Amino acid sequence: MMAVKTRTSFPLLIDEVARAIGRHGIKVGSAENVKAAMRVVREENVRRVVQVYWTAFQAEIPGESVGLHLEIAQPRVHWVEAYVSPTAQSW
Repeated sequence: MMAVKTRTSFPLLIDEVARAIGRHGIKVGSAENVKAAMRVVREENVRRVVQVYWTAFQAEIPGESVGLHLEIAQPRVHWVEAYVSPTAQSW
């Protein structure tokens, strides 16, 4: 039987998100004159309501989380949000 150690510390979560972003070649820089930009933000008590077609979904992430906000400006405007939490369900 193998024991699995869970990492719930917020600083460890930040490090893991930074490593994952770096593995995909995303670099720190200015958001001016780029086709897409990702913002990584420390979030607190996130609450979002999103409507997909006729159904509304509510996401609640209590406590601290890392918000990933991807904004694609070209050729058409799109956006994506994700929230990663060390203690609650991630969205």
